[in-house]
Amino acid sequence: MSAARANSASVGQPRHPCQVLSFDLFRFSCSAPLTALHVGLAISLHLTWAAAGGTLAETLGRTRPRRVLEATSGVALLALAAKLARSG
Repeated sequence: MSAARANSASVGQPRHPCQVLSFDLFRFSCSAPLTALHVGLAISLHLTWAAAGGTLAETLGRTRPRRVLEATSGVALLALAAKLARSG
């Protein structure tokens, strides 16, 4: 393909960042921060659930709080089922 033809094909079209920068540099510069964010969020979420599970283990070991939680979650699931049945 000639240079004139290549230039005429791209007239009026925005250039993608991958065409401006080296593709490998662009891929790394975009994916590294997103990967770090993903890992950071996953670690914080897992630590939060572990702390909550450790704190709630004693409470949910008793009968009454566990039954209240099961009843509440059951009502929420029934409400969700009713909502889905009406919409679908």
